[in-house]
Amino acid sequence: MTKRELTDRQYLQLFKINENKYLIGIYQDGITIHKQQIRALNIFHALYNTKLKAIKDPGYTIGIIGGGVAGITFATAALEAGYNVTLFEKKSIYLHMQFGCDIRKIHPNLYEWPDRRYSNPYAELPVLDWKHDSASNVVKQILRGWETTKKKIRSKGPTGAYNLIEILSCDIKSIEQNVVKNKTRFQIKYETPDGWAVSGCDLLIFATGYGVERGVEEAADTPSYWRNDYYAQIELHAATKTYIVSGVGDGGLIDLFRLKIFDFSYEQLLDIIENNREYPDLLRELTRIKKEVLSDEKAPVNTFFRKFSDLNQSYYKYIFETIASKGLFLDNEIWLNDLSMDFEQTLDHKKISFLHAFLIFIFIRFGKRINLSYHGGLLVFEKGKGYLLNGKPVPENSFIIIRHGTNRDGSIPSFYFSGSNDASLKVIKERQEKYYNHGVVVRRWSNADLIAIFNPALNKRYEYLNAATSVVCTSYVSGLSNLIKNYYTEKANFRVALYRQIYVRGEYFFQQVTSYFGSEKPDGNNSIGQVFTIDRGNVGQSFTTGRPTLILQKEEQHFDALIRAMGLSKDLDRIKADKSFFTLPILAPVKGSRIAAANLVLSVESQDLAFFETKPGKDNIISLIIASTLGFVETISHHIKFNELKMADLDFEPLVVNNKLPPYFHGNPCFEDPCKAYTGLEPDKSKLKLGNFYSFSII
Repeated sequence: MTKRELTDRQYLQLFKINENKYLIGIYQDGITIHKQQIRALNIFHALYNTKLKAIKDPGYTIGIIGGGVAGITFATAALEAGYNVTLFEKKSIYLHMQFGCDIRKIHPNLYEWPDRRYSNPYAELPVLDWKHDSASNVVKQILRGWETTKKKIRSKGPTGAYNLIEILSCDIKSIEQNVVKNKTRFQIKYETPDGWAVSGCDLLIFATGYGVERGVEEAADTPSYWRNDYYAQIELHAATKTYIVSGVGDGGLIDLFRLKIFDFSYEQLLDIIENNREYPDLLRELTRIKKEVLSDEKAPVNTFFRKFSDLNQSYYKYIFETIASKGLFLDNEIWLNDLSMDFEQTLDHKKISFLHAFLIFIFIRFGKRINLSYHGGLLVFEKGKGYLLNGKPVPENSFIIIRHGTNRDGSIPSFYFSGSNDASLKVIKERQEKYYNHGVVVRRWSNADLIAIFNPALNKRYEYLNAATSVVCTSYVSGLSNLIKNYYTEKANFRVALYRQIYVRGEYFFQQVTSYFGSEKPDGNNSIGQVFTIDRGNVGQSFTTGRPTLILQKEEQHFDALIRAMGLSKDLDRIKADKSFFTLPILAPVKGSRIAAANLVLSVESQDLAFFETKPGKDNIISLIIASTLGFVETISHHIKFNELKMADLDFEPLVVNNKLPPYFHGNPCFEDPCKAYTGLEPDKSKLKLGNFYSFSII
């Protein structure tokens, strides 16, 4: 059973200590910043649906112990939803584990490879969103989001505003749970540099994290994963060392790649992997392997190894040969160590990402050529003897890197739990390990779900849109708006916006990617990110048919019938404030074929019925709009061709246009077909066509 199949109450059982006390999953695999944020939001969303939204007490407070990734994410969601929050953190700063770490590069979707989603550098979260960068800079991005939320709740003023209490540098001494008048209340006693204090809350969330790796405290030469080191730098004076990397999880393999590949980066390796004629065959096989393995709960631990071994060697040998030919392999000697004596048993699909498993399989297969070898067995540190592997001393001058996973049980002080709570903790561990789900953490919400909780007054649906996409598209829409203004000598009442096609949780939508520009001031960011069902209104008709539309409010009865037929009955009164409506699709081929889909649609609306009529002595306004849009298409195509503009890979099959006007357009005097008046707009002949269908998630 996967987490998607669980109800909210069933899902909470994975984390529930008691009715008012929850532990954000420390026994689940999939330990990344991004996945911890998703877990925290999953739990918040489930608690909101089953418990929190029914609470009317303005004094109700959520206590959160731990100011790491999960804790600060849960706290932000709770504050955005209007709850009081008390946040406890042992250190003097939040996210102290990753703070200042410049050697680790964090990517939210890398472990999705070979799924095309891996190329998207954005976490795409409704709160505390961030983009691929060093751990230090990702922390800064998250903390900026935290400060934004704090500023937002402070702006509500002292009267009636919900509260945030931050308690840093605190050492929690005891947690007492009391029931008074059928209401559970926690009393948390703690000590700070200012002395002892007590704080109360109604709901308690433990976000203590996964702890520090086992074994790193045994020797000063073995720093924690998140501490800065010099592994990737060339030795200045000492002789070349033998590096022993102990642990075949993601952390250990990342350090091995840093030691073995000059100036290691995933972008560098993936560029080598994907720019080869063998890659399409390799991609097909790897996609099949990953799907088969992750769908088989009983797959043995050596399944990755066996399936990689069955591949045609030509599919992946080029990866090794290309790295070697570029001189990227460093000449230091590396031993890879794990408990299993047989390397075949180390690539456990439950504990290692697919990309890392595939890369280390290749490197070990050709290991003799690059001074890399596997040495299985028990590596221990003994005082006076140093490190021993299977009871024998390791080579002199060996540098040991311990990556044995985190001490999950040790991350929770024992006094936090006692009696029945301690028994509940054991049950939680069993449940979380049972529902490991191969390290996959499924979002149990859409951005729209959470945004609706955070901003119930909006009464609109919003999905994620990164700022870079909006900026690029806004430059076009803003320029077009100014062009239209210059066309009219008198003031013209109009507005312009651009939309893209998206796919969310099994449904097609179109999403507004710019503010409205026109005769009035831009509407700020209130409309950016708003989504609509793919066939809604005249914009939806252009997305589904691939054809432009021109609607004029000539006759009220026919106009009302047309608006209702397009699914806009509820907005009829608002829509009737405008008199003329024009939509223009920008098409793109699907998978390189001649079949087209509408990638973007431009919308222009005006309060002037004659807005789109040709003015004396001037070019036709629609012709100017088409020409300007063609310039935008050519600009985007040019920048993509020369790698000056990059977009995340598309992760859905676009909705193909049907090139058919709906029946209610035929014979309606309020509709005019622009394809009859302007050449090059028919879907099969459109000059407004991109070279490929793009995600328009600009990175």
